[in-house]
Amino acid sequence: MKINVNAKPVTASIAANNKVYDGTMAATTTCSLTGVVSVDSASVTCTAGSATFADKNVGTGKLVTATGITLAGTAAANYALTSTTATSTANITALHITGSFTASNKIYDGNTSATVLTRALSGAISGDLVSLTGGTATFSTRRWLTARR
Repeated sequence: MKINVNAKPVTASIAANNKVYDGTMAATTTCSLTGVVSVDSASVTCTAGSATFADKNVGTGKLVTATGITLAGTAAANYALTSTTATSTANITALHITGSFTASNKIYDGNTSATVLTRALSGAISGDLVSLTGGTATFSTRRWLTARR
């Protein structure tokens, strides 16, 4: 008489990590298993092949899907995944960038008003259309200063 022993079905779930906006949909996750026999709990693990956010934009509670989940470890052959895909949610927070400007030189006129000559951004993601506009500038003093030699 021949007896077949089938692999025990287990379910993978993921916990998605929050991230700062980076212009991509890439996500990172940790994987856990439900249904593993307690004596094997240290001998079987899961890993997601890839994980992605539903879109790349800033937001809270965004859907993350992990695909290509696989089992590993010395007891992995005793188990079969019920699905190789799992979902979770995570947040994408805004990327902080820095704006700067230069002001035009001027002839003394008794006030501190300044004219913005150029504006620049540092830290924006390449390919994203971001611009710095508006704002006003003033000199710290209305006095005419000369460099000392």
